[in-house]
This record gives sequence, C-alpha cells and structure tokens, in this order.
Amino acid sequence: MTIHIAAPESAAGPDAAALTRLLALMPAATSAGGEQAAEQLRLTNSASGGQVALPPQVVNALREVADALSNGQAVTIARDDAVIGTQRAADILGLSRPTVVALIERGELQAHVPGSVRRRLRLADVLAYKAELFECRTAFIAESSAMFEPVDDMEQLIAEAREHA
Repeated sequence: MTIHIAAPESAAGPDAAALTRLLALMPAATSAGGEQAAEQLRLTNSASGGQVALPPQVVNALREVADALSNGQAVTIARDDAVIGTQRAADILGLSRPTVVALIERGELQAHVPGSVRRRLRLADVLAYKAELFECRTAFIAESSAMFEPVDDMEQLIAEAREHA
C-alpha cells in the first residue's frame, strides 16, 4: 500500500481539533515501545461495543495520514499495484501531461497501453520516479550552492547589486 502526500492545498478546517486529539493519542502509543505500544491502540465500534487492537502497520499509516491532514496536505492511499493515467501521473509529479508522455516515449517512465491509445502507469513506478527526481534536484541544488562563496554581509551585497542595476 502506498500513501502519497501532496503539497499543502488547504487548512485542515473543522476537523483540525479531531486530528489534534488523534495525534495527541498516538505518540505515546508508537514512540516508546514500538510494536508492543502500537498494539495498545484499539478501534472500538460504539454501536456493538466490539474492539480490535490496531496492528503496528495500521497505526503507522494512520499517524502519517493524520499528520499530513493536520498540516493541510492532500493524502492519497492506494494499493501498490494501482494503475493510473498520464494526467494523474502528471499531477503527482508536478509536470504537464505532455511531459509525462515524452518521458514514457523516451523510456524514462514505464507505461503500458492496454487498449489502442491510453497509456497506463503503475502508481509505484510513478512514485519511484518522483523520489528519483527529488534526489536529482536535491543533488543539483547542493552542487550548485557549493560553487558560490558564503556571503558574510548580505546588506552590503544588496547595496552593491542596487548600484549596478
């Protein structure tokens, strides 16, 4: 299962208080004892009174989702074998659909065509490509910033730039 968290779109809204209460319950359950502590969280059906201990994987996923939602981020939960179209892939990658199609045609992004025209991509492949893009961009920024000398006096630098403008 994959949990995709997108950039902030809106505030948590009226559910913010409920998310805050939920997150307040979870750190004690997941931080100290790991799996044993996670078992302490239980799901209760108020109508039937039935209870079940939440497995550690569910607790961790729930915490990740609640944390993202409390920060106003969009969350998508999908099976790892989920298949999506080029527009959804473009939305996830922050690229245009034509750019995603070009990546597919160059072989940088895997896709298949089950019918005659529409390309389909595995969500897991798209998310892996997104992680690869992030790593490349981070490395580029680190390498680029290493080429410049640190600035001791920012005010002086701004004044010089204004003089030359």
